[in-house]
This record gives sequence, C-alpha cells and structure tokens, in this order.
Amino acid sequence: EVLNYCTGLYMIKKDGKYGFINEKGNLRIANRYDSLLCFSDERFGYKLGNKWGFIDTEERLIVQPIYDQVFPYREGVAVIGQKGKFGLIDLSGKPILSLRYVSIDQSLGNYLLEGVNGAIGIANSSGDIMLRTDYDDIIPIRGNLLVVIQDDRVGLMNYRGYIKLALKYA
Repeated sequence: EVLNYCTGLYMIKKDGKYGFINEKGNLRIANRYDSLLCFSDERFGYKLGNKWGFIDTEERLIVQPIYDQVFPYREGVAVIGQKGKFGLIDLSGKPILSLRYVSIDQSLGNYLLEGVNGAIGIANSSGDIMLRTDYDDIIPIRGNLLVVIQDDRVGLMNYRGYIKLALKYA
C-alpha cells in the first residue's frame, strides 16, 4: 500500500510495516518500521515498538528509539518528547534543550516553550533561552517584535528579550 509522497520518496506499508520506495518502485528504506515520519533535513523519524528515533537516508542509525514522540527536523533541530515533557535535539541527536517543557511550538521561527506552570518563553535553535518561561502569553507581530503579557500587563519585546515598550499597559 502506497501511503503518501515525501520529498522524492513514497511511504509504503506492507505486512503492517512501513518503509519508502523511490519513483521507480525500488526500496530505499526497508519496510521494517512500525511507523515513519516524512524525510526532513536528511533524517527520517522511525518507530520500533512504542519508541521513536531517527535514521538518515542511507538507513544509518542517528538516534536510538528512546523517545515517546519525535517531530520532523526543521533547520537542523527536532522536537522530541518523553513522559509528557519536550525538548530539542540537533542533527546528531545531541540534546540542545532538555526534556522539561510541557510543549514546544516551532511556529515563531524560534521555539515557543510552555513551562510546567503554564508560563511561556522562547528559545532559539541553539537551545539558548531568549525569553524565560515567565510570560502568560507571547504573540509575534511585524518587525520581529513580540507582544508579551505578564501578570495582566502588556508590552513589546524583541526576540532577544529587550523591552521595546514597558510591560505596563492593560
């Protein structure tokens, strides 16, 4: 069964296992996995049993299947999850942000982090914390500015955490 097209390859499912074939029907990634993610940054997320890891396009092991969840790499960084906590790893599988966040969202260009207390912060792709998880909400706007809300006060900051408009407005 051909499931979908992923960057030059077709995901297949045969005998309950997943793999990839090329346009000619030649097997590129053997159908031995319990699930697969589409290719990104020369990596595939793969599932064996109930754990996830990453392999490269030659099917070489990059990250052992130790995570409960993985998300496709984006610009050299992948979000990983284990026991309800999320972190970031680099292309080699090295942790760049520890598994301590309730959620991580890549939609801001950087990474929107939600801490265990529900507060929001931002990290960059190197794992550097740009804004600590001290904010009730962070909303990106034009010009690389962020509307930040803390204790019912609203202000403006840039991604480096510099205040552009003090947190004193309703």
